Amino acid sequence: MEFTQMIEPMLAAGPDAALEAALAECAREPIRVPGAIQPHGVLLSVAGNPLCIEQVSANCANELGLDSDALLGRPLSLLLSPEQATIIENAYHHPAAPHIDPIRLTLGSAHYSASLHRTDDVLIIELEPFVEAGHEQSRIITRVLRNLQAATTLETLFDISVHEIQALTGYDRVMIYRFEPEGHGKVVAQALTGLLPSYSGLNFPGSDIPAQARELYRLNWIRVIPDATYVPVPLIPTLRPATGQPLDLGFSTLRSVSPVHCEYLKNMGVRSSMSISLLDGGELWGLIACGHPEPLLVSRELRDACAMIGQLLSVKISAIVATDIQREREEKVVLLGQLADAMSRADHEILDGLVSRPELLQSLTLADGVAVLIDDRVHLFGVCPTTEQVSGFGTQGWHASGRRSERQACRVWVFFIPTPCTRSIPKARPTEMSRAA
Repeated sequence: MEFTQMIEPMLAAGPDAALEAALAECAREPIRVPGAIQPHGVLLSVAGNPLCIEQVSANCANELGLDSDALLGRPLSLLLSPEQATIIENAYHHPAAPHIDPIRLTLGSAHYSASLHRTDDVLIIELEPFVEAGHEQSRIITRVLRNLQAATTLETLFDISVHEIQALTGYDRVMIYRFEPEGHGKVVAQALTGLLPSYSGLNFPGSDIPAQARELYRLNWIRVIPDATYVPVPLIPTLRPATGQPLDLGFSTLRSVSPVHCEYLKNMGVRSSMSISLLDGGELWGLIACGHPEPLLVSRELRDACAMIGQLLSVKISAIVATDIQREREEKVVLLGQLADAMSRADHEILDGLVSRPELLQSLTLADGVAVLIDDRVHLFGVCPTTEQVSGFGTQGWHASGRRSERQACRVWVFFIPTPCTRSIPKARPTEMSRAA
């Protein structure tokens, strides 16, 4: 369905309703089975014994010199040399490895980079023009990998990644987009030549990338759109002859993308894009998102190098995050020890030690302010609400907790004021501390 056909009925309901309807439609779209590919390559699907061609992309006549009638139902071996046919046969008969490294195929006088992957009982072969990697390109890739390996902080890692991938591919804007726990994304690094607007530091709603699209990013290291204004190339026949079902293109590099996404790119002034997945523990951590205002086709060989960079970056992110978490835990243990020591050294009342080191409380929670309420005594440190507000909050909490028993000599509330601080009491995070008489 064309984007305009999809969106026109929604617009009639008003802008807010149209937005909600468009987002819902996008989330429901069967993006794994579009029945079409992008036009920068050719797709063949083969199955059976011997391997015969089940489906082809409609551009096979222009690209291969053979139309669908000449290909469908024919043994694949008729197109290939015996050596190449053996490689394809071996790939088909090893379904435990759904992704097979790209191979070089020769059809007639043309050379292709062939991506192979197995889905169900079908082997999908995707052909793109073969491009020999030059010496300079190999040197740059080696340097990038070495620099990434040496990085010890996320900031350094991100900065190296975006600038090197930009230099390697020629995209105008390369940014690292990190998914937050709430589902939205934030741009945490960017390399920009100036043609496209800067998105550095901006947040994007979670609905920009629906759950099903995120799952495909998790399963595939890289996705490319050389020209977002392309006309999809349908598969012939539309459905698999053996099953009557659409061909699953979830792992396809040529898969035609949602028209909603193409319109999204257009609205951002992007004509071509490439996305590299970043994983942490097998889950989608973020993306390296590349954009360009003009059509740009990055060769399969260069995309493989970018995917390798994404894989190394993912490993480094996991390692650095784990190191940072461990360091923070160790620092908090030290802070807790110092706080316990201060409380034990208090001259008269142990709780006096709690308020004698407010900087420890702030450091423990990364708060801009700390308010400590001990019965009717209020102690404010840093950026805090007023004494009256803190007292009122403590009273509300007191009533919610019921009357104190005889064994409870006092009730202590500690409020940590997050950044940015506001005067709104619900923004505070209360932690109740009690002690027996």
